Amino acid sequence: MAKADVKKIISEAKKNEKFMTTLLKNPEEALMNYDISKAELEFFKSADRKTLEGLKDSCFELVK
Repeated sequence: MAKADVKKIISEAKKNEKFMTTLLKNPEEALMNYDISKAELEFFKSADRKTLEGLKDSCFELVK
């Protein structure tokens, strides 16, 4: 799992409308330069705007 890349993708999508639009319409194109797993790619393929905008950085922190 490429947690750092997933976090970068979410952050970029939230602050860059063009990236968000590409991510939603063509996730494979938007994510071609990121090191993510097949499962992570499938997540982005099925995610909608509300889901992506609702994710918080704390979602990516390990529970102690």
